[in-house]
Amino acid sequence: MKVDLSLAIGGPQGSGIETAGRIAIRDFALKGFEVLGNRECHSNIGAYSYYYIRAGKTPYVFLLMLKVFLHT
Repeated sequence: MKVDLSLAIGGPQGSGIETAGRIAIRDFALKGFEVLGNRECHSNIGAYSYYYIRAGKTPYVFLLMLKVFLHT
């Protein structure tokens, strides 16, 4: 069965976005997913930041996700 998941975690800086993203990535990896995470943070104090996570069950999905994240 093909499984491909996308997850976005967002909120004000300093509210635990990095921690939540790392926990989600670790949990997906422990369940056997190929995982790619990308954190978008802004230089403005108090601005919102986002953690984008893609997870898939097959290795080729991971390579496709990497290509999308790198915009190649």
